[in-house]
Amino acid sequence: MPFVADPVPVRADARAFAPADFDHPADQPAADRVFCGAVPWCGFVACRHRPDASAACPAVNPSRRRVDSRLSSAIVNAVSLSLFRFWPALLSAVLLLAVCRSDPARRAVARVNGRALTVSELAATLPDRVDPMRNDSTVKRRYLEELIIKELVAQEAERRGLEEVTSHHEELGLKAFLIQELYRRVTAAGREVTPEGLDSAYGGLATELRLRLIEVAEESVARRVTAELAQGVPFESLAVRRSVLPNAASGGDLGWLPGVWLETPVRVLVEELEPGEHTPAVPVRDRWQFVKLEGRREADPPLPPLEQIRGELLVRLRQFRQQLLAREYQSQVRRRLEFVPEGIAVIIKPADSITPAEKEVPVAIRDGEKYVKVARLMHVLRRFPPALDSAMRCYAVERELEEDLMYEEALALGLDRLPSVRDSVARYRRRLLNQALYQRAVVESVKVSEAEIRDRFEANRDEFPGADFATAATQVEAGLLNERRDTAWRELVERLRSEAKITIDERVLRDIGQNPDGSWQ
Repeated sequence: MPFVADPVPVRADARAFAPADFDHPADQPAADRVFCGAVPWCGFVACRHRPDASAACPAVNPSRRRVDSRLSSAIVNAVSLSLFRFWPALLSAVLLLAVCRSDPARRAVARVNGRALTVSELAATLPDRVDPMRNDSTVKRRYLEELIIKELVAQEAERRGLEEVTSHHEELGLKAFLIQELYRRVTAAGREVTPEGLDSAYGGLATELRLRLIEVAEESVARRVTAELAQGVPFESLAVRRSVLPNAASGGDLGWLPGVWLETPVRVLVEELEPGEHTPAVPVRDRWQFVKLEGRREADPPLPPLEQIRGELLVRLRQFRQQLLAREYQSQVRRRLEFVPEGIAVIIKPADSITPAEKEVPVAIRDGEKYVKVARLMHVLRRFPPALDSAMRCYAVERELEEDLMYEEALALGLDRLPSVRDSVARYRRRLLNQALYQRAVVESVKVSEAEIRDRFEANRDEFPGADFATAATQVEAGLLNERRDTAWRELVERLRSEAKITIDERVLRDIGQNPDGSWQ
């Protein structure tokens, strides 16, 4: 279907068009709105209100001037009223056009019943690279058609009121996307690796260290380990007794590894050790570590020249730095939470056994002042299977509270207004609505009777050699259901497609491609 350039519809509610960074025009003082509406007609307004207007036109008959004045007043009032009513939408349309021109990824490649599908939405479904020199126009059109179908199905789900079914999952999706974007920002500095840093990392890989590690979760235990080490208790024995790591049983043995992968505060201290010595307690991510150096050696086998492994080393170094930044941020979030033992004792109980009084018990204190009660976490506790142990229950609750803090921080930073986040949420919402409609219109509607199952079995008995009806009935029913569901879904999609108003911008579709930096145009 050829593309038809639809004009942006003028709507009374300009909030749908106005970017989030602008106040809604209805919130402006009335004087400002009238002034803006009358700007194009300032000549009429000036003439109408000039005291010497009649003197400026002496050749005009006074009565004619009065008629013209009333006519001009009527025109000004009518035009001003029209502009007052519609200028917010017109202004928003202009702003939207400016945004699309400044960001090609926001251009509409198609419209489905008036709803725009942007270049960025289509790009998210395309393969990693789209080569204009190959027959990728067919690929782009195929993916666009799939996107159009998903949008049609989502609109039908909305029409049937299925948003109530998906709203909770949409909120969880938004939370996940915002936390993901927050982590991306937190760890962005980890991608910056200088040539000097790369050379230093290469030098660190050339030497391997044999290490043992003790990690404890409480400062009081760290002080006890420090005292026992000073008394001559073997490091390996303390690792078995005190360390919370899985390698405690082996005396905290880490084997041989490049020192460059140690976290910075530990690495600096280890570099100064001689074999047989150990570090003092080092605070690392809300825990305390003791590291013992057993020995040093040259990397075995020797490292290839830097130029041969530069790319791989750069990737690994970036990943390592980003992991450190993410862990440090997680530690900062955890430090904002103080858990209350009485509340912990309640959340490890089965959700159905928690009394109304226990729901008022605080589980944690946020930022030293805000109490989080058990009632706030009941939706989490109800998801726990009965066999889930206490440690996993506590871990899940801690993660829920940490994610709540990160979610609130992301909202405070305005990350929910980022186009990339909005696109991700829109895609996730569309997928949820597609699943909801398939469940409602197909899975819950298409049924097969026992008689139909038996007829299918008898007609295709040779496909089930040696099996009687009772044995093959489940398999036959599954095959019959799949066939009918596929047919019902295909017919529904074809009907929606035939009834829809769909326009495609062939020029935009043809020009879609990737820049060298991976961005879309």
